[in-house]
Amino acid sequence: MNSILYTRKEDLKRLHFIEYHLKKSYGSRKLHLLDVGCGNGLISFHLASLGHETLGIDQDKKCIQQAQNSNSLSTLQFRHLAAEDVDFPERFDAIICSEVLEHVPEPKALLGQLRKLLKPGGLLIVTVPNGYGPRELLVTKPYQWLTKNSPGTLRIVDRFKLALGYTGKTEQSVAENLSHIQFFSRRSLINMISQHNFRLLNFRNSNFIEGIFPLSMISKRSLRFQSLDCWLADHLPARLCSGFMTIWKI
Repeated sequence: MNSILYTRKEDLKRLHFIEYHLKKSYGSRKLHLLDVGCGNGLISFHLASLGHETLGIDQDKKCIQQAQNSNSLSTLQFRHLAAEDVDFPERFDAIICSEVLEHVPEPKALLGQLRKLLKPGGLLIVTVPNGYGPRELLVTKPYQWLTKNSPGTLRIVDRFKLALGYTGKTEQSVAENLSHIQFFSRRSLINMISQHNFRLLNFRNSNFIEGIFPLSMISKRSLRFQSLDCWLADHLPARLCSGFMTIWKI
């Protein structure tokens, strides 16, 4: 298994960000890793294929079954377990929490649990959408408003999306419910994680606006457009981008 399982540049950028910082901090050492909210396990598969002993957990049974059915690596295990219920006697060199915190009711409490699972000097890798960026403001929040206030209009929107090939699923997860219930700014994310005595090593933007309709129709067919969007994100203020990638150390 390798990064070819991902096809979107945003996902690949996130994956390479994780791999780069693990190598930067630990060199060629084989690590003990935890992938929290692993979804279909694509990040877990990639890291385990590099020789790292990796455990992926997710609360969605369908995701874990798909990940387990695809797994042929001796360095990789999956467990059906909610992020909030993580409590292992073992400790990890690094924990990946990628596109997870926006889905959990108590992200602060989860971060406290994860800190206890890290070895001294361990890394925490957190990626989240920018809760006040273009994609959340123009896609996620309007969709949530329709869900609550106009179910009839929502059904029309859903049929239109399906006709254009938008199924609501991602390469990372086949979970039925991918709703966002937390919305982070750059400042609020840094403040929340810092409260658990983590030290920020790197903060980077992920993508800009390629996931917003009708630009998403172009990006689905053009890797060059996706690459340009990711490049633009690296040169724009964080508040204008659609996602954040961060590395933390205890």
